[in-house]
Amino acid sequence: MENKIKIEGILKDNPQGVTIQELTDKTNLAWNTVTKILAKIEGEGNLIIRVVGRAKLHSWKIELKGGSVAKRKTK
Repeated sequence: MENKIKIEGILKDNPQGVTIQELTDKTNLAWNTVTKILAKIEGEGNLIIRVVGRAKLHSWKIELKGGSVAKRKTK
């Protein structure tokens, strides 16, 4: 549970998104552990995954009042 909280914090602090490799570097967790936690967060409906080239950027889903989802601007 502690690892999930760490990853959620990193996702919330990086609205532009982070890769799985960045998450493994920041948490010192194994790639497999990070992907399992991300799958759990995605299942809860709190994860946005954006494909940029060969990378997948993972970010926390921001909900606005009224239930709409904030769309992130990309450059």
